[in-house]
Amino acid sequence: FFLRLVPRTTPISAIPRRALVLLLTFTIMADPASLSNLEQVHVASFHLDLDVDFAAKVLKGSITVKAEALTDANSIALDTKDLTISKVEDGKGAPLKYELLKPHPVFGSKLEIKFGEKLAKGASTDVKIY
Repeated sequence: FFLRLVPRTTPISAIPRRALVLLLTFTIMADPASLSNLEQVHVASFHLDLDVDFAAKVLKGSITVKAEALTDANSIALDTKDLTISKVEDGKGAPLKYELLKPHPVFGSKLEIKFGEKLAKGASTDVKIY
């Protein structure tokens, strides 16, 4: 058994005929167990920076999320649970407006962060959450 992954943009003529080829297309679908807007904005990567207070049993720090727009978007919505958010900034350190909604008994709380300006389809930006 031979498996070779090729980019979706690869022409069929460039794929070896003697190999078993599996073409994978990743489709983002709505997640009924999520409060996020994953149809509009994709989390491409994140960097977590935490300090651990073992005595208090608390984690403090920040996460920087690289958000990529799948469509024009004004905000990103993230799933959270039991977090205290003190501030949110863009990649340049400018404050961003955000709202942490009341918790859902199963799904946790939706964190909605407004971008400083509309994020165009295909563009990306960093968002830092403290």
